[in-house]
Amino acid sequence: MMIVSSCRVLVLDPAASLPAPTRTVLVPGVSAEGPRHLAGPLLGLLIDIERRGLHTMLVAEQPADLHTPVAAICRFVVAADAETCAEARRIWGAHHVRMVSSTSRENVLRAARALPVPAARTVPRRAQAAVQRLRKAVMNRASRFRHPQEGMTGLPDD
Repeated sequence: MMIVSSCRVLVLDPAASLPAPTRTVLVPGVSAEGPRHLAGPLLGLLIDIERRGLHTMLVAEQPADLHTPVAAICRFVVAADAETCAEARRIWGAHHVRMVSSTSRENVLRAARALPVPAARTVPRRAQAAVQRLRKAVMNRASRFRHPQEGMTGLPDD
């Protein structure tokens, strides 16, 4: 797993959890030994990625990389091959495909950095989520005093 803190990019690793600052998860295509099927820990990780509203970017080396169940869940594609880019644009649309001169680490990270901040990671959305968590915590705490546990009166002991 590789984390680049300056651009908050993570390379998919089904055995790891997602650190909080992650914005984009890079998914290697099957030609680069990336995942082929949605199963096991990978499925749970992909659900977490989706729940958080993060970007997923498929790193496609060949057109075959575009036609797997895992590729289908990716929001963006980065590729260097003209044939792969053309096929990706047909499937995802031109706005979601980034062409690079090679799929080197530097080029892929540059493409990932150029993506817009996911809506779930913007300041207003993060502030809204924090307020909701705080409101929930206050309500949970208040409900403990309204409904004391069995054997407790909520009054101080003598």
